Amino acid sequence: MKKRILFYFGTAVLVAGIFGACSKEQVVKTSDEDNIAQQLKFVQVDERIKEKLLSHSREEIVIVEWDEWGRAKKNCKGFGLCNADWFPHFYEMPTHPNPINGGASILELNHINNKYYFDILMANVPPSSLELIKLTLEIDYDIVLDTQTKIGTNLKINHGMYTYDSSMGAFGGYRIYLDTI
Repeated sequence: MKKRILFYFGTAVLVAGIFGACSKEQVVKTSDEDNIAQQLKFVQVDERIKEKLLSHSREEIVIVEWDEWGRAKKNCKGFGLCNADWFPHFYEMPTHPNPINGGASILELNHINNKYYFDILMANVPPSSLELIKLTLEIDYDIVLDTQTKIGTNLKINHGMYTYDSSMGAFGGYRIYLDTI
């Protein structure tokens, strides 16, 4: 009888250990995905503005900003863009230039294909601990920017997966083209 109780107890401990390990692995995986943006450093929009002003560009500066990194399907967690707006839509300085909470970039026009885009550039090399696939920026739903009064048309950030491009800027980044609507 003692052997039978020890057998059942041992089996229960083993099963609990297996389930505990699986759920712990899942938590680590989710937590890791939720913290990807915090592990990366991005070029701040004020640096990009300085570059544009120093180049004596006559184009008006329009800034695309987002409040936080995250994916809409994951309650704004994970690595992606959950929402975005444009500045100076509210005619004030961007409120969230901190790369941990959110970010901003300059809206630019590619004169060759006549498409608007913005770049999200890295400020340093991504940590080697992040696999390349984890550097894919995801946008779960189209995001419409109400830019009609500023540039004559509204713009749409298309949902999809945006792969990290190591050839952009000094340390790589993402180029996101927008469609006119």
